[in-house]
Order: sequence, then structure tokens, then C-alpha cells
Amino acid sequence: MRKSKQERKDEVFKAIGQIASQKGFNNVTTKAVADVLGVTQPAIYKYFENRDELILYFMDKIDGYLLNIIETARKEKDIQKRILSLLSEHLKMVEDNEVLPIMVFSDEIYIGDIAKKEKLQTIVFNYRQNIVDLLNECPQSEIIADIMLGSIIFNGLKWRLNNKSYSLTSKVADLAQLINKLCF
Repeated sequence: MRKSKQERKDEVFKAIGQIASQKGFNNVTTKAVADVLGVTQPAIYKYFENRDELILYFMDKIDGYLLNIIETARKEKDIQKRILSLLSEHLKMVEDNEVLPIMVFSDEIYIGDIAKKEKLQTIVFNYRQNIVDLLNECPQSEIIADIMLGSIIFNGLKWRLNNKSYSLTSKVADLAQLINKLCF
């Protein structure tokens, strides 16, 4: 049975993440993606014209995941549950897409490409602002949002450096407790 266009694009997304997490974003090419998926390079060209389109698609997909995390957390009426939801969903996303901490710190994703830099900047700054908005009941919500993001990124990096030897989501309760203390 033939896969749908969206199923193929989901496979491409995972392949990009795999390549980037193992070899860096500079090694994400249409050929590399085709090799990971076991298809020909022209099969990739059906969906993406070039490497730039692959990277932009990857960034769009991550942006969508981040927006879903915010929407899920917004459904919680209690701020403590919003904090728990955001941390839980975000760390789960990092476990599922381990390249996320690399992407945020990686200059190679945008060096020499203003459009990619601006796109990453928009994604990161919008996500941060959404967290600030979620924490509106906390004094100094901007600083707490920065602490949350820093904790998420650091824990994702630490988890990768420890060869993913533990569940990243096991850190959620401790992080949520600390953020709650900072809020109240």
C-alpha cells in the first residue's frame, strides 16, 4: 500500500532529525535523507527541491510541536498544572526528537542564511513569549520562562551526553517543583 504524502514527509522529518543528531545539520542533504529512508534521491525531490527546503520543513515541524505543547498547557486552569504540562510535553518531545537541543544551539543550521536565522529566531522567541504568557500569574514571569527554557535545553543536552541512559521525562516533577517555588 502506498504511503500518503504526509506519511512520507513524517519519515523525512525523522530522517532529518536522525542525520542532524548523529552528524550535524551540515550533513542533512537530499541524498543523505534518501539513504536513511532507503529510497532514491529523486523520490525526495517529489516533496523537497533541495537541502534548504528540508531544513525549513524541519524547523516548521518543530514549531508546530512547540505550539501544540503550548496549547496543551493552556488547557490547564491551574498554573502549577500548566507548568507540569509544559515541562512534561516538552521533555517528551526532546526524547522523541533528540536533535532539538542541538538545533537551538547549532550555528550551522543558519550560518550564512539570514532566512533560516530569522525563522529559528522567530520560533524560539515566540515559544518563549508563549511561556511568559502561560506564567502570567508568576512574578517575574520573563525570568522564570528563561529559567524553564534553560533547564529544558540543559537537561536535553545532559541526557544526550549520558547516552540517553535514563528517562528524560523522569526529571519533570523536580523541575516543576523548582519552577513552582520560583513562582510562589
